[in-house]
Amino acid sequence: MRAVGFRVNGGVEVLEELDLPEPVPAAGQVAVRVAFAGVNFAEIQHRRGEFGTPDGPGGVDVPGLEVAGAVVALGAGVSGLEVGEPIAAYLPAFGGYAEVVTADTRFVRSLRTGAGEADPAEAAGLPCVSRRPLVCSRTPVG
Repeated sequence: MRAVGFRVNGGVEVLEELDLPEPVPAAGQVAVRVAFAGVNFAEIQHRRGEFGTPDGPGGVDVPGLEVAGAVVALGAGVSGLEVGEPIAAYLPAFGGYAEVVTADTRFVRSLRTGAGEADPAEAAGLPCVSRRPLVCSRTPVG
């Protein structure tokens, strides 16, 4: 799967396209095909090294705290979501600049509403800036 990440801290020049294994959801997680990833200052801080040096698998970090897309797989014990469902998710450990991510269902919200579906392009920027309402306003799925 394609992703954008970095092996050393620095400016935008350290970002590179990566070929990584597609993640498989663990219990209580969903896998999401990312349609949109939010971009905010935390990704810049992450890349610059304000959160430490890259320590992800293989020494690579993939930025991205928030995404919108569709569920492509369910981990064990997940209920209330289905494959194909449009969602927005907050990713506390980053990873959103990838084609597929896994997300803990505590930080996932459906984009289906009583009035239709929320726009995923707009929803991608909401999880981080509105994390408290996202996490606290509703009973978690799953």
